[in-house]
Amino acid sequence: MRARIPPAAPVVGLCLMALVLEGYDLLMYGTVVPSLLTYTPWDLDATDVGMLGSLTGIGMLVGALLAAAVADRWGRRRTLLAAVVMFSTAMGACAIAPTPEVFGAGRFAVGLGAGVLMPTAAATLIEFAEPRARARSVAMGFVGTCIGGILAGVGTTGTQILLNMFIGSHYPASSRATGLGMALGVGRIGAIVGPTYGGVLVAIGTGTNWQLAAFAAPAVVGAILTVLVPQRTPIRRSAQTRPPSAAADIDRKAVS
Repeated sequence: MRARIPPAAPVVGLCLMALVLEGYDLLMYGTVVPSLLTYTPWDLDATDVGMLGSLTGIGMLVGALLAAAVADRWGRRRTLLAAVVMFSTAMGACAIAPTPEVFGAGRFAVGLGAGVLMPTAAATLIEFAEPRARARSVAMGFVGTCIGGILAGVGTTGTQILLNMFIGSHYPASSRATGLGMALGVGRIGAIVGPTYGGVLVAIGTGTNWQLAAFAAPAVVGAILTVLVPQRTPIRRSAQTRPPSAAADIDRKAVS
């Protein structure tokens, strides 16, 4: 008899709540940029603020690669809890930061925790969902990021949700968090460059139309590359290729 997979609803709920916090932590930065620019003691310009924003992207790059290294081995549940504690504590440190350097270190730590959380949560959501409901489970869980963003006063992460599902479906359960972590780690290079890129555009006085075009161009390139990815060969479920006891052991280790 094949090991019974626990229902997905509790997992979706827990991941949603964690991602609400993560979305709020990440996207709140955009709402405080005007305050940073007008805070006289720190004397920051648009380029400085862009560099501070890039530190979160660097942290997410490191965090995603860290998740790739440890999530499937250490256990996804423990990895999720550690990530939430890290980025929430770091955001509190940012709120009381006495200097730009301390604030930047806090933003890096926020990104580190968020970088660990995203691939781990996506892998967990895919693992517990039935094959036909995987896209729905990932979308429902990552609605938390959108809710957190709304609480912070900014937009949507629909594209990230679709990419997580697209990437995660290409890996077997035993290495899904590793694959997602590696892919999202590479993606964070854009998150590192983006804020500085935007800060430079603002600093040199580029018009709004040119700014929109400058940020739309990478999105168009990304869409084209996604279309060019070869269609995957279906991967047999581990439970079908291993004895029931072995499949159950893998499931327990993946989420313990």
